[in-house]
Amino acid sequence: MGQFAIFGVRVMLVILFTVGVLAQVFWIPDIIESTIHTFPEVAGLRWPGMIVGVVLVLFLQVAVVCMWRLLTLVDRDAIFARGSLGPVNVIIAAFGGVALTGAVGFAVMTGAGFGPPGVILMLIGIVVAGVGLALLMLVMRELLIRAMQMDADLAEVI
Repeated sequence: MGQFAIFGVRVMLVILFTVGVLAQVFWIPDIIESTIHTFPEVAGLRWPGMIVGVVLVLFLQVAVVCMWRLLTLVDRDAIFARGSLGPVNVIIAAFGGVALTGAVGFAVMTGAGFGPPGVILMLIGIVVAGVGLALLMLVMRELLIRAMQMDADLAEVI
């Protein structure tokens, strides 16, 4: 991977992480407050909603940090080292955490009897996306393991 591409990906990762921090500090609380203003009957869900929103973003930030680590391994031409599986495993766990947190949010919202279709659909989408991304990363992990084996076989030949 060229230096320009690595730089571009790092810029995007910094932007994603920064947007996550902004979401945790400003946007999530603002969305929750405006929802409570519109639907005062759900004022009791302020803190559960805040926790679910912040934790969702936190899981994504963990994945971004692990992607940065993987990008560093690519830059150092060490992506086929055994240590590259650690960040991949953490990314899989982070996406699983996103799915689990989305499911908890869905259960809290429906259990409280509050279910605007947009919120419920968003939570279902978060669960589906989390599971899908975790499964995708599992496939990528297996591909990385096979590539590491092929790299080791090639090193033996050379």
